[in-house]
Amino acid sequence: MKKNPNYWDAKTVKLNEINFDIVKDKSTEINLYESGQIDRVGLTGEFVDKYRKNPHFKERSEVTVQFLRMNQKNEVLKNKNARLAISQAMNKKAFVDTVLNNGSLPADGFIPADFAKSSDGKDFRKENGTLVKDDVKEAKENWKNAKHELGKEQVTLELLTSDNVFAKKNAEYLKGELEKNLEGLTVNVKPQPRKQQIQLLLNSDYDLGVDVWGPDIPDPITFLDLFTTDSTYNFDKYSNKQYDELIHQVKTNLAGDEKARWEAMKQAEKILLEDGAVAPFYQQGRSYLQRSSVKGIVTNDFDGEFNYKWAEVKK
Repeated sequence: MKKNPNYWDAKTVKLNEINFDIVKDKSTEINLYESGQIDRVGLTGEFVDKYRKNPHFKERSEVTVQFLRMNQKNEVLKNKNARLAISQAMNKKAFVDTVLNNGSLPADGFIPADFAKSSDGKDFRKENGTLVKDDVKEAKENWKNAKHELGKEQVTLELLTSDNVFAKKNAEYLKGELEKNLEGLTVNVKPQPRKQQIQLLLNSDYDLGVDVWGPDIPDPITFLDLFTTDSTYNFDKYSNKQYDELIHQVKTNLAGDEKARWEAMKQAEKILLEDGAVAPFYQQGRSYLQRSSVKGIVTNDFDGEFNYKWAEVKK
């Protein structure tokens, strides 16, 4: 990425060029940092503990949510009990505490915590409560009911994910949890290069798909709008008339009534998760090493994670 000399405030931009290295293996990436070849590196798992006391260690919470898509073009995933079972069968806390260990939080709703606040300062996530629970007992019961309704004892689903090392580790964890807790389920992980993964999602060519969403504005609608029947991001083909109507009202008639609009969004999220339309996995955190010589990088929760306008390297 190179500096644009025609930018209106080009004189403020101190860096002439920023290089991004695409490295799929975390150990290799950290070795590049240790050898001085890169200036910043993300940390997960055991690397967080290893470097936590390093003076270059940093950690920040984010309002990005990773979730599991469940494509309702698939006969099994069209079944509500099957979707609920999958959502309930994952031990999210164990995953964020051990595999990630980077400040991420288990998701207990689709809207992240510390993200959107009402006019009286109340956090949306806290107000709407826990809508997704890790509950293996209930997951087993829902799965049993789903198999009975479908007339199946054995089910095979494909899990689409990216092909980087971390994404594959993530997918293998999901596979292990689902196969362990849902009798008769086989999950085949399908790792793909990121470009191909995105295209398969866009084409609704998957059964289960790992996806992530980061907001562009501090409003729950940026998440909720993904799953209306006519949304271009509704790759899962979920449809609920009551949900659609609520979101329509939020965007039109209720725009001038902040309290009623807020309540409508709370109700919409409840419908979405009671339907098992999506399986929220975790709210992302980020642990990383950044050289002390790197200054001025601005991090954002909305509309682009990093702003490098004021960044510089001071030797």
